[in-house]
Amino acid sequence: MKEKQQNAFRIHYVEGTDTVCRAVRGAAIAVAVAMLVAVGSSPRSLAAVAPPTTGTAVASIQPANGQVVGVASPIIVWFTGAVADRAAAERSIKVISPRRVTGRFTWIDDTVVQWTPERYWPAHTRVTVQVRGLS
Repeated sequence: MKEKQQNAFRIHYVEGTDTVCRAVRGAAIAVAVAMLVAVGSSPRSLAAVAPPTTGTAVASIQPANGQVVGVASPIIVWFTGAVADRAAAERSIKVISPRRVTGRFTWIDDTVVQWTPERYWPAHTRVTVQVRGLS
């Protein structure tokens, strides 16, 4: 059991200035995903994601708040409606970590995108995910 915890991370979300899951034009949504404490260093951007189309907001993000997940787990973002400009949606998402982790976006359908690390997340990594709303 202890060995599995060493290779897992814990997720936490912190709401930003506006409510998550609300489709409000101009809303700013900040969501923090925190994994078990890693070696402290300056956060670096892992990926940048921009706002989706007007009228679309973040409906949900996985892993869930407080969830401990495996080192290969993706970050999945569900939007409230179809995203016409996928590139803009990707630019509105920012993944930050003390250690540089590269990854890529894959669209599951018009409302769901996932960001998968190129390699496994380093064990005990703290990751923050910020998603900016529409302007």
